[in-house]
Amino acid sequence: MMLPYTYSPYGWAYCNGQLMYIAQNQALYAVIGPMYGGDARTTFAVPKLQGCSPISAGTGLGLTPRPLSYGGGYGTCALNYTQMPAHTHQLYGQIGSASVSDPINAVPSILRDNAASPPTTIPRYNKTDDPDTYMDEGALSYAGTSAPHENRQPYLALNFCICIEGVFPMRN
Repeated sequence: MMLPYTYSPYGWAYCNGQLMYIAQNQALYAVIGPMYGGDARTTFAVPKLQGCSPISAGTGLGLTPRPLSYGGGYGTCALNYTQMPAHTHQLYGQIGSASVSDPINAVPSILRDNAASPPTTIPRYNKTDDPDTYMDEGALSYAGTSAPHENRQPYLALNFCICIEGVFPMRN
């Protein structure tokens, strides 16, 4: 059950993959068995649903079969430039001389002071307001250095809990 609490209610346990003793939780073990972990002699594990999006077991048209307790997917994913579609990053600037020294809410100047045509590299603002300081040529090249990025769908923080006390379910 999904619960919005910062605690697990009495008779419930977090679905965080924790190991539980079979002797103390015989009814729950009879229902889920060792499919989520444990040694199946003295311990078993509850499902681990932290940071996960649970899905139903089964198959679907064009989908791969998903057995009960199957885990899949990745919380992060690293892309390299061969996996990204071709695109460009345009650098826009103001046609004219640099007029401010603070780069916040400002754009680069396309023209240097007292120059009749745009330079081959774009001057940028800096703390000393030196109009002859040029932007690094690698500023618009590949980025990311293959660092992983967040790969989860939008989510709402809820705790998944499993009932550890109560009426044993009927088998039918």
